[in-house]
Amino acid sequence: AGSKDSHIVSKVGGNLKFDGTTFTTIIAPAGGEGARFAARGGDEVVEYTTNSGYYRCHTFLRTGMSTLTFYDAATIDYLIVAGGGAGGKSQGSSYWRKGAGGGAGGLIYDEGCPVNAGCTITVTVGAGGLGDDVKTPTPTHEAYANGKNSIIDINDGTTTITAVGGGYGGVIIGGTTKKGGDGGSGGGAKSDGASPGAAGSAEDYLGGTSTLSTSNAASINQIGTFGRNGGTTNGQSRGGGGGGASDIGGSGTASANNGGDGKIYDIRNGEPAYYAGGGGGGNYTDVAYGGKGGGGYGGTFLTGIYHTGDFTDHSSGKHGTVNTGGGGGGAWGADHTYSGPYSVGGNGGSGIVVIRYAV
Repeated sequence: AGSKDSHIVSKVGGNLKFDGTTFTTIIAPAGGEGARFAARGGDEVVEYTTNSGYYRCHTFLRTGMSTLTFYDAATIDYLIVAGGGAGGKSQGSSYWRKGAGGGAGGLIYDEGCPVNAGCTITVTVGAGGLGDDVKTPTPTHEAYANGKNSIIDINDGTTTITAVGGGYGGVIIGGTTKKGGDGGSGGGAKSDGASPGAAGSAEDYLGGTSTLSTSNAASINQIGTFGRNGGTTNGQSRGGGGGGASDIGGSGTASANNGGDGKIYDIRNGEPAYYAGGGGGGNYTDVAYGGKGGGGYGGTFLTGIYHTGDFTDHSSGKHGTVNTGGGGGGAWGADHTYSGPYSVGGNGGSGIVVIRYAV
């Protein structure tokens, strides 16, 4: 149901561009001065009316851990989105080498969860994975390039719900291939380092696998745990798109190697919005769009036509959008001189946690 009315009760940090400073949330009681607080915590607190009732919603935007304390028993609905995976880079002088799109952060939505009076919910918002300019293979690539988990612990830790970070886009680093990372949604597969259709390990051409499996429906506010696999490739000149909460990432064998779309929820303020879109794969002649829900565009060789990259030039991938869990876009490969410095994948977008209850 759409919003009939919405107003901000409190925002922490002004324009919500946080610099790591710890803020204290002050919530104006809904009933005026002296009215009882139902709960305290969050970076943004909004009250709104829908066809189903009047709600107060606490949104957590800053990465890391914080708390929400309930003074009364309540029944909550929640949306948890993990950080998106980084887009992949590919080294080499050949323009066939393309990085893949990062997978979206895993998404969990549920309604009607009971919370005890006096309960403190511990909330962790996951950061997006980093599309750093790594020159040599490293076993820690997955650790920094996958998105980070978003978590809520309810009723003082008796119930823990975890949305898994998105998988990184497939890469070639120092001649070593890493297939698309597994995660909440899987990262796409990298393209091959030779020419279209070139032989290679079958595993090299696989997108990452999603850890989440609720069957997708097109309806708004669908309950469940969501994520999809990353797009595959067969050595063609495009990296696969990262998986989104709703759709598998686009295949690198097709020109539309877009990121998979995310899903729509209106829990934050009563207005529908997409979350958890996959990153587009690196491309040579076409633009690979990020999936709806914050996925970053894939890098492309073409200048002045579609977009510019977030790092060095147009051939780097775009970052996923903050607080959507969108995957980062994959890089085009070598820069436009065919020799380096090599383009890099976009960072994954940070996650978000939203908790609401009727007032």
